[in-house]
Amino acid sequence: MSKRKDRLSGTMLALWRPPRDAGDPIGCLATTFTFDAGFFDEQCLARFLEIDSEPDREDLAFLLERETRLGTVYAGVLADHSQAGVEHSLRWDALPVRIPGGKQHAKLAILAWTNHVRIVITSANLTEYGYRFNHEVAGTIDLTPKDAYLDALSACVEFVESLLGFVPGASPGMQEIRRASGFLRRVRRLVGGWKRTSNKRQAVRRYPVFSLPGMQANPATGGPGQGPRCALDDCLRFCRGRGGSPSDAWVAAPFFDPPKDGKAEDEATARLCKGMARGGRRGLIFCLPAVGEAIEPSVRLAAPIGLLNTARRYAGSLAVEVLPARDGDGNLRPWHAKMLRLSSDGYTALLIGSSNFTKAGLGLGPVNAEANLLFLAERRAYAREPRMLDDLWPQMQRLEDPDAVEWLGPEHAQDEEQQALGVSLPPGFLAASYRAGDARRVVLRFDPVKLPSSWEILSCDRHQRSLLDQNAVQGRTEPGTYEVPWEPIEPPEKLLVRWQGKEGFWPVNVEDAKRLPPPERLEKMSADDMLLILAASDP
Repeated sequence: MSKRKDRLSGTMLALWRPPRDAGDPIGCLATTFTFDAGFFDEQCLARFLEIDSEPDREDLAFLLERETRLGTVYAGVLADHSQAGVEHSLRWDALPVRIPGGKQHAKLAILAWTNHVRIVITSANLTEYGYRFNHEVAGTIDLTPKDAYLDALSACVEFVESLLGFVPGASPGMQEIRRASGFLRRVRRLVGGWKRTSNKRQAVRRYPVFSLPGMQANPATGGPGQGPRCALDDCLRFCRGRGGSPSDAWVAAPFFDPPKDGKAEDEATARLCKGMARGGRRGLIFCLPAVGEAIEPSVRLAAPIGLLNTARRYAGSLAVEVLPARDGDGNLRPWHAKMLRLSSDGYTALLIGSSNFTKAGLGLGPVNAEANLLFLAERRAYAREPRMLDDLWPQMQRLEDPDAVEWLGPEHAQDEEQQALGVSLPPGFLAASYRAGDARRVVLRFDPVKLPSSWEILSCDRHQRSLLDQNAVQGRTEPGTYEVPWEPIEPPEKLLVRWQGKEGFWPVNVEDAKRLPPPERLEKMSADDMLLILAASDP
């Protein structure tokens, strides 16, 4: 994304690898909207655990190595409830998050080793598209025993704890909630004795910035909840603390709010401008995606013209640029990064993360769950840091006459997130778990009041056996738990739910991973296979 590619560009998968002297892995907990369980398992988790085997070429060796290393390491993913119904290894948890009126859109990961904790905040989903094909942006905060920015870690842990409260059926006794909460508590204890460093002494200050709806009480912890969070308001508050309201703003995002009720005004633009310096000092530059190749004068922008009309009412100067569709080598890279750059006479600031330039993304309502990272550098004599933040902004094509181009409105259909949207289960289906052992059970939790009038739950094997239907909870009004015998040796990785002509998948997590049988492929592994794996491995 920069002219200095050797310093500022790279692969985001490398962020999952342990730094030098990081120690043994403790666990990782990540959040995402769109979710590819195979990619997380074979690429992200494999790098975190330093698995040497290649899953596509050495599948038995990879499986054996992963099963061994996950025995003492926690791993979990919090995904939007519409994306969570995926097959996944029961050695790690897939937790659905249901945000009222919004989406779980944050992309944050907490990676912990015995001597290192890394926070990754990015615009990329846990998918191959996000990490390998799209144009994305990411930032990190690293903590070590000698240099620990504890305030940032605390803010991120509190955000994830709040997300756990939006998991359907969440309670302190729910096994997958208990494991995730236990990992977060262990991270807090780990860094408790590390040397605290202050953000105030940093040349570039870093502030985690979130959007999140409020809740009176957190059912996952059994404690109090939190008030609503607004990413735009928090970003502006941190900026004003270093030198007043920003006078100039650059917006680079792939998606925006469509106009509603015939109104041309864009509320996100209006709120940003009202938070900037007053009068004609405001300067605003929109960096927008184009449909096809951006060749003037036939440029077609995938953005609503309300951005332009609203900005003219508030800003003293205005410009429009086109986001690059290709990288420096000419490869097509769909733009999925979200960036907001702010500046004044006293500072330069850069906000990156998951928030699109929309009301939901910025926390203006209805609110998504979003995670961002604000970099802020004060303008001082001979200071290089403000220029370094400026250099992170990609070079773009400026339009001579924004009124002469075609404004098509947001092209949500082109987004990988929109293309991957699945069917959401009704909110009455709370949680499904598997109880391993001699008396195998599938444990299902429901809120009968929120269930459809007719439904059925089936296994996802070729037999599609019926496990339960609406007759089991008929007449019930309180949330309840139902245990269904599970005959196959292999555990279920997800369940199929059918209701009123629709169907969707329900994620399954295990109650106790230590009681799981070994995977069938490992159980049938021959002695020759085992010897070959051992001979090829590094003791």
